[in-house]
Amino acid sequence: MIEKSRKIIGLGHPRCGTGFTSYLLSAAGLKIGHERRHADGNVSWLSVSERSVTPWGNGHHRPLKDTDYVFCAVRSMVAAIPSVMAENRVEGSLKFRRDILMNYYGIDITNGKDVPQNEISVALAGMTLWYELCLTKKPEFIFRIDRPEDDEKLNHHFNIEVSRSSISKRNSRPKLKQDINFSHEMLDIVSVRWLKRSAELSRKIGYDNDASTFLDVLK
Repeated sequence: MIEKSRKIIGLGHPRCGTGFTSYLLSAAGLKIGHERRHADGNVSWLSVSERSVTPWGNGHHRPLKDTDYVFCAVRSMVAAIPSVMAENRVEGSLKFRRDILMNYYGIDITNGKDVPQNEISVALAGMTLWYELCLTKKPEFIFRIDRPEDDEKLNHHFNIEVSRSSISKRNSRPKLKQDINFSHEMLDIVSVRWLKRSAELSRKIGYDNDASTFLDVLK
């Protein structure tokens, strides 16, 4: 198991696998919360804000410490777009992320001057900036939740044995995106600026296919 003096802090983006990751770690024997700090730590997209007051969770988000064991759970952004489009319809979630990103980057994802105001563009730009922010926290590794081979990273870093078959709860709000309409062809509505920036970020987190999908739109 991990050193007791270190707390696990898993970062990520809403609807992109922080809950799934916390279930994996918990099933492997760690005391890990999702958007709530437990004895061994917490996996929460809210933690990257380093704010104690957040719209969800139990208020135990705080500035990250040098002793924290920080990693980042990620998901293919192309695959995640419909889920994030739905998440952005939750006013409190979108406003919180908008405020954090404004503070760090001076970019307002709800303002057409910065991001074209269609749901696909806002979802993609918001994810890209949020993951960029996660990377500024210098995570010790990236865990791609949709790549089973990355389970070995959890095993190695936390001295555990995760098993995807040991968990059943994978989507906390499965009906959230029922009326969302998205296909790869619709990416042509996204501006050149955000397609290029999203492609660059995709490569950094290990999704070369996503990067190609975004750049193919520009051909």
